[in-house]
Amino acid sequence: MKRVPGGFCARFGERCAIQALLGGRDPAFQRALREAFEKGSEDAVRSLRMEPHAPEPACWLHAEGYCLSTRTVGESS
Repeated sequence: MKRVPGGFCARFGERCAIQALLGGRDPAFQRALREAFEKGSEDAVRSLRMEPHAPEPACWLHAEGYCLSTRTVGESS
């Protein structure tokens, strides 16, 4: 992730596996994250959006308070 004027550019880097601690993760978020990865489009992620917005097709993973998006920083809807 890189901060630039207008937001944060984001891309996935190297992949690794992390063992979850029992009770240490939110099951709803884990399900949403798994579903996002199952789409197979993580290479399309271009930004971390933190402004409030409704879920939209450009949201790779939409969560409360942030979104990993396929939009570039500054791209409008």
